[in-house]
Amino acid sequence: MALVIVGLLLIAPLWFVTKEYIIYGLMQLVHSVQMEPITYTTPELREDLLASVHAVLLAPILEELCFRQMAISPFRSRRAQVVVCVVMAILFGMLHVRNFLGAFIDAMFYGMIFIWSRNIWNSVALHAGSNLTATLLAVYCWLGIGDLQMSKTPLIILTDAKVVVGSIILFIVGILLINTKRKKTAAALSGNRER
Repeated sequence: MALVIVGLLLIAPLWFVTKEYIIYGLMQLVHSVQMEPITYTTPELREDLLASVHAVLLAPILEELCFRQMAISPFRSRRAQVVVCVVMAILFGMLHVRNFLGAFIDAMFYGMIFIWSRNIWNSVALHAGSNLTATLLAVYCWLGIGDLQMSKTPLIILTDAKVVVGSIILFIVGILLINTKRKKTAAALSGNRER
């Protein structure tokens, strides 16, 4: 289980980056989105890092339990689970006012992962990893290593090529870890059948 959680945490940055570019593209279809370079002062970074303790550790557990597991688990049919997932994603998006579309897309993704895997910890890991990615991007900006662009309404963060490439590498490592766990589980199951 630990390998899968670590693998999902490594997959999350590419999910975050991809989702932000999808939102940007969708918003550009409707109207022009003004993007500005992101800069961080030390006090701003300190404030964001303190908030990230909640965003990375507490929020994913509480939100996934409330918006996914408690809402979706009572329903047995996949169709009903997907309908509940959509309703809860709308509610989740409404709670994240400035980031409705991003929160809605995240909630749908986490909900579908929960429905598919039947394991809330997979959704928690992806959610925590996505929030951790946002926190690490703040540090990235503060260090002045790269160039990030941001729109405040709707909230969109566009990364530079270094972050995209890094996210792809982490994704590949994450998939390899998950696949390693899957192979170990399959080998253990086949070993039990032979006995």
